[in-house]
Amino acid sequence: MKNLLLHIILLLVCTTTMAAKYNQVTRIQTGGKWREAFVYVPDGLTENRPLVIAAHGMGDNMENMKTASQWNLIADTAKFAVVYPQGDGNQWDINGMTDINFMLDIIKKMSSEYNIDESRVYMTGFSMGGMLTYHIINNVADKFAAFGPISGYNLWGANFNCSRPVPICHIHGQEDSFVDYNGVPAIIKGFAKKDNCNLTPEVTQVSNSCTKTHYKNGDCGTEVILYSVKNRWHEYKNDYDDFQTSKALWDFFRKYSNKCGETQEINDTLCEESAKKNIYEVECSSDYVASHETVLQMSGTGVLNLKEATDYVNINIPLEEKGAYKVYVGYNSIYGFKEIDCIVNGESNTIELGNTSDDKSEDKQGETLVGSFLFSEGDNEVRLTPIWTWAVVDYVRIEKDGEYSSIGSNNVSLFDDEAIIYYSQAEDKLYVNTKKEGTLRIIDLNGTIVDTIQIIPNKNEIQLKRVPKGVYLVCLDNLTVKITR
Repeated sequence: MKNLLLHIILLLVCTTTMAAKYNQVTRIQTGGKWREAFVYVPDGLTENRPLVIAAHGMGDNMENMKTASQWNLIADTAKFAVVYPQGDGNQWDINGMTDINFMLDIIKKMSSEYNIDESRVYMTGFSMGGMLTYHIINNVADKFAAFGPISGYNLWGANFNCSRPVPICHIHGQEDSFVDYNGVPAIIKGFAKKDNCNLTPEVTQVSNSCTKTHYKNGDCGTEVILYSVKNRWHEYKNDYDDFQTSKALWDFFRKYSNKCGETQEINDTLCEESAKKNIYEVECSSDYVASHETVLQMSGTGVLNLKEATDYVNINIPLEEKGAYKVYVGYNSIYGFKEIDCIVNGESNTIELGNTSDDKSEDKQGETLVGSFLFSEGDNEVRLTPIWTWAVVDYVRIEKDGEYSSIGSNNVSLFDDEAIIYYSQAEDKLYVNTKKEGTLRIIDLNGTIVDTIQIIPNKNEIQLKRVPKGVYLVCLDNLTVKITR
């Protein structure tokens, strides 16, 4: 009965939605008065993550913008903060500085309280919120990394007074007569010209209802995009069977910093194709603090340079089959011999990238085996961090470790018809009950056998005095248990 109650409690815990770190209305002082905004900070958000500010339309409010845009769902997985500001009188100042200063005060507050990355702040808005977005572009473009106006622009005539080349992704319904769609293409082309893009756009059909007009190769790596959505009126819509507005914006935003030339080219098709081969490109991650480098790579379209001790990249690896997998890291040793820490579902191992004799004057690509780790069914997290600095990582590759076919959870028993293995952490003792003789192997995460023990039928008690502190796989025939001493 006691065990049944424990299982019920665990089931309830596992099936309950994870709480956000912050998910409520907050007050922000700006321009001598208090204003409101809904702040969403996902659970587990680390420092130096991006911020998205999403402004509602005229006569609307922050709650409706949150519901329509569903930015929170993207923030949960991509790990960034979202702020939905409330307009004064449910509208925005799109001529003066009142609401520009409000947005800047939001950035200051989020930087102070959550240490967001101020070089990766993204502005978006619907209808009058889109007009506010263009107003910000022409006045404080340097404070934001990229912009995503939706169904809104300056109805009294466009101007292109931005202080720097600006990445813009505009989304508009072609049936919109409230804020007329027909005025949009000229504005988009005007900003493409201002950014010095190639003025012959690439036009593609990206879904059943949506056409993408894409101006490329602007100064500082900028692009200007117009998504034209058929059969859509003046509305904010995420059509999960066709075109998702917020996802399209995030896929655009995440490439940009407000630092000239710092862009990350992401090819989603390539990311998916690589993942099918169990190769996970670092540039496909949406959760990292690192610099995108243009040095040579063996796979994908780019690499990440872990320059600072606080830099990292988190890679999600979803699996249908749990078990032991070998983990490899691809690298470029342009900056010489480096060490990184590789953490898989909380278990870590330090590895060396490159050789001590590597010549820093040329690119050298390679792949290093980290070791065998236990992966669960579903999502698994691989986190790479530098031991020192300037470690250039290319990808993470996994392959099934066929030697370990059946894996038990950390420090718990595992059994089949022939044997039972249990590790008591309190006693630092292994208990093995088996029907036949065999050889028990204790293996570290590098795949090195650190001890072998002959097992006799029936009960065996093994004191682990000869094994150093650490994480190990205890293997007997096809049974494997992970232990932490």
